[in-house]
Amino acid sequence: MLTTDDDVVAKINVQYSSYIVTYETDADGYDVAKLGSKPKKVTTLTVSKAPNSSIDVTWNAPSNEHNLQYELVWNNGVGDGDNAQYVPLTQPYTFALKYNRGNLRPGKTYMFKVRAINSCGSGEFSDAQTLSINTAPKRPDIIEILSQSYKDECGFNVKWGVVDDGGLDITNYYIQIIGGTTVTERGNVDMELDGCSDNLETR
Repeated sequence: MLTTDDDVVAKINVQYSSYIVTYETDADGYDVAKLGSKPKKVTTLTVSKAPNSSIDVTWNAPSNEHNLQYELVWNNGVGDGDNAQYVPLTQPYTFALKYNRGNLRPGKTYMFKVRAINSCGSGEFSDAQTLSINTAPKRPDIIEILSQSYKDECGFNVKWGVVDDGGLDITNYYIQIIGGTTVTERGNVDMELDGCSDNLETR
């Protein structure tokens, strides 16, 4: 059974009546051919965030080989590590060296692998590359409430530290203040809120 990279030696038997004449070349002869080989492993796979909750996936041809096709697979958030489940993204195979996957869910982690294909078969899959789509902001871990005086009235000042923005700029904060049976809510505030009696001021 021949495999890739084997030397192929031609042998022809020609029979005339009761005579058999054999023509055979050897490894030093001019009729020896070498089978092709499968593509090498793709080692240049990269993933990066793109607009509209999408991911750009790019790679280079292994050994700068031309006319290769590629099979790109992804783990759409099912399992992780060695237990990740992969499904094809490029069906049929693609000649391109990039792919954009959109409509992804914030907060989920996605994994991608690619392999090259030629007439001899498929190469080894690349190492998986992982990327997470932007998530919702984290909960503030430290909130400071200070009493203060404002125009001879009792008031308060609320402050909090820097919040993990999940990969996107925070546009505003939403505050809920509960006093007795009263719930007061304010939006579009920065990282500090002053209040006095029932009149809240934001800055």
